[in-house]
Amino acid sequence: MANLIEPIALADAAERLDTPRSTIGVWVHRYGVRRLGTQGRRTLVDYWDLAAVEWCLRTGRAVPATPAERAELRTVAA
Repeated sequence: MANLIEPIALADAAERLDTPRSTIGVWVHRYGVRRLGTQGRRTLVDYWDLAAVEWCLRTGRAVPATPAERAELRTVAA
């Protein structure tokens, strides 16, 4: 599986993951979700990195410490 990176704004990620925007912001900070830059005043993050954090929390797994370790979860799940 390729190392997919999908830029997404925090508000859009919150909608897609059906999670409050404030929670998404906490996850980005707490788990060091890969930040990809800004677009105007909107912060862009890697959606798949954020989705891996959400999946770990939802399923009761420990969240891997780095984006690279979280990317490994995608290759195992595929």
